[in-house]
Amino acid sequence: MTVRRVVVALSLLFPVLAQETRSTGAVDRTDPAGPQAGERARWRLALPAGWQTARPVSDAIPPGLPVPPDFVQELIEFDVATGVERAIPALRRPARAAEMLPGQPGRSPLVEPLPEAWNPDLVDRTAAAFPWGAQCRLFFQQNGQNFVGSGTLIDARTVITAGHCVHTGGLLNGVWSTNVVVAPAWDGDADAYWTANGVGLASFNGWTVLASRDYDMGFVRLDRPVGALTGTFGIGYDTSSAWFTGSTFNMAGFPGCPPAPTLCCYAGSPDRLFYGTGSYDTVNANSVRAGVGWTCDTGGVSGAGSYTISGNNRVIYAVHANRDYAPVPTEAGHTRMTQERFDYAVQSFIPGAYSAAAADFLPLGVKGPAVGYQGGRLSFDYTVFQNSLVDPAAATYTVDVYLSSNDLISTADRRIQTHTFQWDFGPRSWVHIVGTQPTIPLDVPAGNWYLGVIIAINDGNNANNAIAGPCDAWPIRVDRHWPRVPAGSLPIGSGVVIDFDGLGGVEPAWMRLNRLDAATRVAHADAWCNIGQLAACVDPISGGSDLELGLRPGASPARVANAMIVKLDGTGLGGVTLDFMAFNFGDITDADDGVWISDNGSTWHPVYRPWNLSQVDRWISHNSIDLDATPVSPRGVFMLLFAQEGADPFGATGGVAIDDIRLHPRFTPTTTTSSLMAGTGATIHCSSCTPNGLATIALSLSGPGPVPTPVGNLLLSLPVTVHATSGLSPQGRFSAPLPIPAGFTGTAVWFQSLDWNTLTLSNGLAQRIR
Repeated sequence: MTVRRVVVALSLLFPVLAQETRSTGAVDRTDPAGPQAGERARWRLALPAGWQTARPVSDAIPPGLPVPPDFVQELIEFDVATGVERAIPALRRPARAAEMLPGQPGRSPLVEPLPEAWNPDLVDRTAAAFPWGAQCRLFFQQNGQNFVGSGTLIDARTVITAGHCVHTGGLLNGVWSTNVVVAPAWDGDADAYWTANGVGLASFNGWTVLASRDYDMGFVRLDRPVGALTGTFGIGYDTSSAWFTGSTFNMAGFPGCPPAPTLCCYAGSPDRLFYGTGSYDTVNANSVRAGVGWTCDTGGVSGAGSYTISGNNRVIYAVHANRDYAPVPTEAGHTRMTQERFDYAVQSFIPGAYSAAAADFLPLGVKGPAVGYQGGRLSFDYTVFQNSLVDPAAATYTVDVYLSSNDLISTADRRIQTHTFQWDFGPRSWVHIVGTQPTIPLDVPAGNWYLGVIIAINDGNNANNAIAGPCDAWPIRVDRHWPRVPAGSLPIGSGVVIDFDGLGGVEPAWMRLNRLDAATRVAHADAWCNIGQLAACVDPISGGSDLELGLRPGASPARVANAMIVKLDGTGLGGVTLDFMAFNFGDITDADDGVWISDNGSTWHPVYRPWNLSQVDRWISHNSIDLDATPVSPRGVFMLLFAQEGADPFGATGGVAIDDIRLHPRFTPTTTTSSLMAGTGATIHCSSCTPNGLATIALSLSGPGPVPTPVGNLLLSLPVTVHATSGLSPQGRFSAPLPIPAGFTGTAVWFQSLDWNTLTLSNGLAQRIR
């Protein structure tokens, strides 16, 4: 059969194709968005296997079959999930000379460095900001082989590209591409905006049937509206040849490195975006051509949009489709956007991705810090996309912020904030929400989390109201409320004193100082946690150093948080008692203030708080704090934290000083007797007191008290006789004889001891003389 007869035969099929759909059989496909096996909507995105060795799709496209005079252009759509192909009849409306659908520029758009010529080379561009971020690298497979090409986002869920990136061309042997994945702002990875799957493909029958490069234009429908994150280009057409030859056009794409021996000229290809500008030399009804001086293979640039610039708006009028490599100078051919193609895109393919039944609000692209801190505030942003053709009225929207152990955010996760925003959405529109600053609760365990949001609204599709999937949930490591904790530990033994003298302003292994911004928990230069390393200490109670906590003297107002953490080892002890001296310069109570205890450096429990405002401008002793009374056992390794938060300069109107921190085993003074007999005498014993300390034994013949004292209830009735005061042995003991005259048989006597080092009273002991 001659070529002419084939063309005529194929043209006879077009009316049939316009009235029916047909299946092309089983195909490889990515998972579209939507509930999967009972799960809620989620994106699960991955580049095709073997993408690292993908070849740049060739732009050495031959002219293809001749187009018959009576040829009727149609859009051919392909549903990736079902494998069904559908032909859409040509739209008919009065001809217009020019028309344009504007895009939605992204935030903080950059400016292309104009002018630059098509010749001699493309210029490397790597930024993710608009317009570069809306330029996409396409990954796809054709006949089992991996290819890469280029494309541009013209809607949140639509990419324009070359027809040969979505279909190999030609009815007899042509096939649709499979495993199509779009990666905006590609630079070797997809971490700028991640990726989206192609769930619908389209081209024109002039390409899918005739493989004519005049019809080599294609579209990709995406499951994820990534264009709401990047910003989008507009599309337009113009029937004036003079307009094409007299205007400046711009193009950016991803050239690849073809297999040897073809020369690869573009450094960093195929992981770099290249850019150039120029005007056209030849204008045809369906294409435009420009003479170029490129000497290298530009495969991979196929599908790059050729656009004009008006302010921040970029409008695509053609796509790079082919290149004639001989004779020199070579020519680049771009398939034009015509009125019919414009109508297909605007009235059919783009809106075909959306429901017209009800407004649908979908969150995307949470971005925040890599690290957050327990008790710290987070600055993060996200995007809300109105995923329908409906135009809802302006409203106030409620959004819940969550921390989750995985990238699927749900109401079962830890909600850390609820906030609202007001916006007037249009169809297929979006808004960026910035700076809501939730606080990470103190009891959120340190570790790896995901930050995400849920839009608290009943809309057209409640399944996509929550951030879902690795592309849009933000991974964040939650670090300790106080990030610097000691590595080593200090044994308590028979007792230790931390008076800061002799340290020379240097942190020992068992101590760490934290100087932070109170809100963000990151280091703050004006936070004042000083043991002599920042400046000489002002007025220690003893020696030359103490711990100073506050804002740097003379600094501008700022809310800071300071902490000294010491790691201690109470292994083998029966308990631990804490004493310390504190000087309050007028520091008002804040959340961080006081002494805290922890066994892991993440969860802290109060030991003493807040700093006492009734005792300011003088050193106050705080004694006999029983650490066994806290949720953390001091009978092993534990940490103590001395912390202060405030916005006042140290020593002037705020701040706290700490000195003479003492930790010693907790002793329980015990009083016992032996040989309590009239006419012979007795021995009174004091034990379990402070080793090498001082103790007193007292007695009463009047009764068991109690008599309130500053150190507890004296279990002796007045009058009281001090029987003996003595130094204690290394074991914390001493014994005193008690002569008992004859005639005291049956007399009741009450005894009690006092450990002067801990100011602790012993048990009360009642005995009757035999």
